Amino acid sequence: MTDIKRSIFINAPTEKVFDYMAEPNNLVKWVHNCLEVSEVVPEGTLREGTTYTSLEKLPAGMKVRGSSKVTKYERPYNLDFESPFAGKRLIFLCRLQPKDNGTLFTNIADYTMPWNFLGKVIDKLFMKKYITGNVEHTVQKLKAAMVSGHPES
Repeated sequence: MTDIKRSIFINAPTEKVFDYMAEPNNLVKWVHNCLEVSEVVPEGTLREGTTYTSLEKLPAGMKVRGSSKVTKYERPYNLDFESPFAGKRLIFLCRLQPKDNGTLFTNIADYTMPWNFLGKVIDKLFMKKYITGNVEHTVQKLKAAMVSGHPES
């Protein structure tokens, strides 16, 4: 299991940041590499148990469609997603905490690679760098959306 963690301060109330994140149409605006979200069940804002299909952009222009599930929804502090991907378990934990009249947003990727030796090689050569970049870009993208002064919701 590997954990990758990045935090960023967002000058917006925690509830506003959380509600923005919990709107399925906004996932493409703050989740790095997410190009499209469809088949949200049940419809409406995300909540624990919600599933959805997304189209993700991978390196070298590849695209993959996958299913994700909200595994934790504790407004306004915790929003977790689980996505099976290429035979591995990938969980994104989103933690929000009030700080200095704003929000400290922390994005944590927790994943395991299958295939023992081969999985370790793939992780070292590719996956860890890819997921680290994804986590870093996600926190930056969320901050940009929130500080633009008019995040769409």
